[in-house]
Amino acid sequence: MTEPDMHTELEHDPHVEEGIETEGLNANAVGIVVVGGIVFIIAAMVVVSQFTDVLFQNAILESTTFTGYPLLEETTRDGEQLLSEYAPVEGEPGVYRIPIDRAMDLVVEEAQERSQ
Repeated sequence: MTEPDMHTELEHDPHVEEGIETEGLNANAVGIVVVGGIVFIIAAMVVVSQFTDVLFQNAILESTTFTGYPLLEETTRDGEQLLSEYAPVEGEPGVYRIPIDRAMDLVVEEAQERSQ
């Protein structure tokens, strides 16, 4: 066969386009692999994120336990004292602080008296 004869045979074959060579790849299979890869990457990112969050929380807990945060402990102790003891209010003559439990009881009693 001469070269011009081969050219005419390709023109008559409806499955072959000029300049395009088929590779035998299935587009659906390629799409499934790509989508599967993306899903895998997203799942891996979520797992790594959760793992690092747990490590970070453990590091915070360890550091707060180690240092003890003396200022936090002092502030908590002072706050508990303010909420649980009777004492005069500084800078307010004749005004006294009462424990929070007693103050809540008084508020409830006043509300009940108003509703009767």
